[in-house]
Amino acid sequence: MRRTKWSDKYWDEMILVVKKLVWSFQKTTGLEFEDLLGEGFVALTDAMQTYNPNKGAMSTWVWSNVKAQLVKYTYKEKQEREKVYTEDLAFQLLLSSKACSILDRAHFLERLSRTSEDTQTVCHMIFSHPEEYYVLPPKLARGKLKRKLREQGWIWSRIWDSFKEIKVALNETIVI
Repeated sequence: MRRTKWSDKYWDEMILVVKKLVWSFQKTTGLEFEDLLGEGFVALTDAMQTYNPNKGAMSTWVWSNVKAQLVKYTYKEKQEREKVYTEDLAFQLLLSSKACSILDRAHFLERLSRTSEDTQTVCHMIFSHPEEYYVLPPKLARGKLKRKLREQGWIWSRIWDSFKEIKVALNETIVI
């Protein structure tokens, strides 16, 4: 591994390349800008250490390496989020008035009090307007809830983390 001393100006230019790519990925994926930026900077330092001037421009090398790393990171995050998507049971239970007994509901509400503030906010939205969600199939209700949260400025990871926490709480407390 060859180390080269780069000028501050050149580093600044490469940082701009990384930020441009990260901004594009953040807009299209909804992932946290800071998380993507961290991945981009790791890729930048790797690219700067492996750059061979005989093979092309540094900016092209950096662009390719950073983009590849961001694609890899985005794919990994997407796989995590799909786990939540495929396990629809939690929302079916939460939205079903017949799925559990009153005792189970009381146990769930007690368990809910130990969840994050975001998760409690999501459940409060459902419980305070049941007519909006209970009449819909779980997938549509979840979609409506996601749209409302996005309108309130929530990022995707925050939404998915709350949904996942609801699922865990339900799986721990409700027996059909």
